[in-house]
Amino acid sequence: YMVPDTGYLKCFGLELFEDGFVLRLPDQKDPDRLGAFRPSQKVFRELHDATQRSEALQISNVAEMNDVISKGNATQMILAQEAMMEKKIGDIALDREQAWLFAESDMADYIASSLTSAGRVTLRCEKVDSADDLPEPEGREIRAVVSSLRLDAVLAAAFSLSRAEAARLINQGRALVNQAETLRVDYTVPEHALLSLRGTGRVRLDEIAGETKKGRIALRLFVYGGGK
Repeated sequence: YMVPDTGYLKCFGLELFEDGFVLRLPDQKDPDRLGAFRPSQKVFRELHDATQRSEALQISNVAEMNDVISKGNATQMILAQEAMMEKKIGDIALDREQAWLFAESDMADYIASSLTSAGRVTLRCEKVDSADDLPEPEGREIRAVVSSLRLDAVLAAAFSLSRAEAARLINQGRALVNQAETLRVDYTVPEHALLSLRGTGRVRLDEIAGETKKGRIALRLFVYGGGK
């Protein structure tokens, strides 16, 4: 039941979880005690992703959503959310004065007609058949030595993490291999694979350069981004 006033709630708790918190409610059989804390990683991740999708569409609260609906754009809002959920909208390549957004062909016309602003910046968007003048991606090449080609080992080497921390992030569903999510920490990373770690960065395995004298594996990696 929903109480008519928050003053009725004498027993509740806030539990920090990931980059947010979980509201803990009383046990149904014992309303004077908090229920067991059993966070659902999958539910939390879906809610987190939904929040990011909404912010990308400039619909971060109910008032902004009502504004979109009142202007007759409810259908477009739903289509855009569905496209992002179905991964029909891909990477963005940035240049000094323009950017290329990659998307499935059935979404291209809608995006070209509806993408008119980003925050307070006015945008002009047009559909193109090719992108021959794409800028080279920003990033840096690094060389690393790993004990194996396991996903946790490669990500740890690429982003200066411990193996335990890399494994924890993979188990949380933050790792993508060639745009597909994987929860396998022991996944064998192939040459030329594109790896993403949500909240951390992206890296491409350009070359498996062979074994060292100590039997470890030498890698050449390209870490995306303009930082050091």
